[in-house]
Amino acid sequence: MFTGNIPPELGKARKLNMLSMYDNRLSGSIPPALGSLTSLKYLDLSANNLTGGIPYELGHLSNLQFLNLSHNSISGPIMGNLGNNFKLQGVGSSGNSSNCSSGSAFCRLLSLENLDLSNNKLTGKLPDCWWNLQNLQFMDLSHNDFSGEISALGTSYNCSLHSVYLAGNGFTGVFPSTLEGCKTLVSLDFGNNKFFGNIPPWIGKGFPSMRILILKSNNFTGEIPSELSQLSQLQLLDMSNNGLTGSIPRSFSNLTSMKNKKLNISSGIITMA
Repeated sequence: MFTGNIPPELGKARKLNMLSMYDNRLSGSIPPALGSLTSLKYLDLSANNLTGGIPYELGHLSNLQFLNLSHNSISGPIMGNLGNNFKLQGVGSSGNSSNCSSGSAFCRLLSLENLDLSNNKLTGKLPDCWWNLQNLQFMDLSHNDFSGEISALGTSYNCSLHSVYLAGNGFTGVFPSTLEGCKTLVSLDFGNNKFFGNIPPWIGKGFPSMRILILKSNNFTGEIPSELSQLSQLQLLDMSNNGLTGSIPRSFSNLTSMKNKKLNISSGIITMA
């Protein structure tokens, strides 16, 4: 197991294309000299004790495709100028202390497929352009301090998202219609936010591959739409702790993929065993 600081001399290895130093006890800041590794495609420094910010120089890594800085104590802006790393496909920076509110740099990462910024202190409203990243498949922004409404941008028929996790923030507004075109969605977690209004019936037809749908601990009102019974792949549905009224639709008996067929009406939660 490695300890101490990351040696800046690593920056001299100009032909290096992969650097993995995850799950060690490295401390100190990320040396700016790593920005000289212009052939680098894969950089994983996760699960260490690194502190400070992300060096501006990492923006020089024009061939970088995967960056994982998760589970450190990194603070400040997550992106720096990494928005110029147009080949980035995966960015992981969960479990840090970043508390910035700017995220527009991600909008230039048109190759981005996986984005995990969970468990930070990120604030502000989500940039509208994030929902236009056509290659983005996995987005985890859970347990931050995001707020505001998710803009109604119109249906995106080029959406590739299959997993969206926004739980544990301060999002408000109605259920975002911009997701209506995301036919490939498998998991959606909006739990512990401040969304309000009715649960839209189009969810039933809009997400044919949906297996996990969590809407708990929001301010949703109205009746549970019977159209949700069309989610034939659904295995977990949690709508507890809202202001929903009426009864659970009888058509929910058609949810044959659910492993636990008992419906707990009092708590408003339907789960698999």
